[in-house]
Amino acid sequence: MALEPGWIAVAVLLVVALACALAERARRRRRDLDRIGIVNWMSVQLLAIMAALLIAAFTWLSDGGAA
Repeated sequence: MALEPGWIAVAVLLVVALACALAERARRRRRDLDRIGIVNWMSVQLLAIMAALLIAAFTWLSDGGAA
């Protein structure tokens, strides 16, 4: 049984969200407080999680709900 592209996209987005969480943790634990970051990792993480939930819902509904 092959995975649908929607579930693969959900997995990729969840990995992106995890990477953003680790990047935000590293930013908060930096030693040099003058080195500010350009990317707001919390916002990117939130967008990735919201997109993963949206794609998961549409993929699940296109499968006909619970198998």
